[in-house]
Amino acid sequence: MSDSLAKYSTYELKCRNAHDKNFLANTSEEFRRLYLEARDVTMLSRERLFDFYSSVNHVIRHEIPGDIVEVGCWGGGALAIALSVVQANRSDKSVWGFDTFEGHPEPSPDELDVWGNSQLERFNELKEQGADWCKVSLDEVHQNVAAICRSTDGLRLVKGKAEETLPIHFPKKVSIIRCDVDWYEPSVATFQVLYPRLSPGGIVIVDDYGHHSGSKKAVDEYFGEIHPKFTHIDYSCITFVKP
Repeated sequence: MSDSLAKYSTYELKCRNAHDKNFLANTSEEFRRLYLEARDVTMLSRERLFDFYSSVNHVIRHEIPGDIVEVGCWGGGALAIALSVVQANRSDKSVWGFDTFEGHPEPSPDELDVWGNSQLERFNELKEQGADWCKVSLDEVHQNVAAICRSTDGLRLVKGKAEETLPIHFPKKVSIIRCDVDWYEPSVATFQVLYPRLSPGGIVIVDDYGHHSGSKKAVDEYFGEIHPKFTHIDYSCITFVKP
């Protein structure tokens, strides 16, 4: 990136500083409480968490049919926020979490991050070190959600690669799809299985559109002819409503 692109105007810096200081103050008391409880078991920013929180409230209040599905849930913080909102509203929606619960699966050689770094090389580096990339077990996620929510009633965790589990285990109707799996293959599986089951007015959230090449490719291929109007939560996370 050139120096000219890396610099901010005085007004941009003023806006960014104001955002950092005031974002949480402009959210609800309920969200602030949930954020403080969930932030250590999620990699999502407060902005992405608030978008998810707001989306769950929206589909409940507007009676959009279907369950809430997150594909790629790491420590379960976002699941806990979603389930807390469902329980607070006495909704009968289930909250699904699909994940390997064993860390990132091996990416294909063409998977790159926003800086052009090979994700396969990163995967192999961690493997050589005996480390698992972003591994949190199913039992740990369940415990994390249980520590935040009134109960885990309505929580459904499905273990395995998304491209293998989604075609077998899926809700009949969906009101929110939150796709956070980085790579191309599980992203494609998420859209192929879940989008046809997404109710009109339902919400799609893609966490890695601006950060991982596979996520972006999957979105552009699947939704290219639909031409949805994306809302950018930040440089990477996008969301849109199904017509």
